[in-house]
Amino acid sequence: AARREALADQALYSFVRTVAEMSRHQTFFLNFSLEATHRLFTRMPGYKVRMGFGLHCGWAIEGAVGSQHKVDATYLSPHVNMAARMETASRQYGTPLLLTEAVHELMTNEGRLKCRKIDVVTVKGSNEPMPIYTYDCYQEQAFPKPRRPVQILHMPSNAGGGNPRASAAAANRASLMDGSLHGGGGKGDRDSLKGRPSTDFSVDEDYNEADDYTPNVWETDADLLNLRRHTSEDFDKAFREGMQAYIQGDWQKSRSAFERATAMKAEIGGDGPCKTLLSFMSGHEFICPEDWKGYRPLTNK
Repeated sequence: AARREALADQALYSFVRTVAEMSRHQTFFLNFSLEATHRLFTRMPGYKVRMGFGLHCGWAIEGAVGSQHKVDATYLSPHVNMAARMETASRQYGTPLLLTEAVHELMTNEGRLKCRKIDVVTVKGSNEPMPIYTYDCYQEQAFPKPRRPVQILHMPSNAGGGNPRASAAAANRASLMDGSLHGGGGKGDRDSLKGRPSTDFSVDEDYNEADDYTPNVWETDADLLNLRRHTSEDFDKAFREGMQAYIQGDWQKSRSAFERATAMKAEIGGDGPCKTLLSFMSGHEFICPEDWKGYRPLTNK
């Protein structure tokens, strides 16, 4: 059981850390030519690479599927589709990550306490109500560089150390992006790669990282604390009050609590799940339908 809980925690942890690393290394993701970078930021000022994540747990069949014309290795399962639905729905709720109750129940108590129940829904093809959760991730902020050096595997010919023209182009790209990206790192990140020898990685097949996992990571990891620094106990209390009233059908009370909760995050544009549920209830003029059963269909596939 402990190993299963550790693996479930690490699945969420890997996604959350990916969110932080993407914000930290935007200059790396946008490593285009100077001309292409200029065109991109002219067309979409402040552009950032973003990803959404859906996390679910269940069985799947892995194998080669196709016809005599084309065969692909793939996974077949309604649970695969569920994970995809969670990823798509993450945009609807204004959060980069959603997870289902199936994953939430597998996690440690420490991990579960950091997740927030944001709705109860049914999905296409199922009438079973399903709570969905998120881990609060505020991405639009600067992330400090990691204290430990990061090993980077790259092709020596792309390092640019012996090509002054390539080095100058990299510096120009970084300068162009510095004004538009938070925590970009700029020229220093690129220069740090110059002349660095390629790294050989060896794999210890007997090593299992899950054996080293400890649940206190949710309270000690600097990136995780940074992602959640705009979430307070008062916000959590107000949101839980709104969620309970929403499920029970007291939508006037729910409206008041959600409006109070999202106002606590006014400096970052409010709270995505609060605004989503307020928008849904406003479609009914904040009057709970007579046939309300505490959940709603998730329309986005």
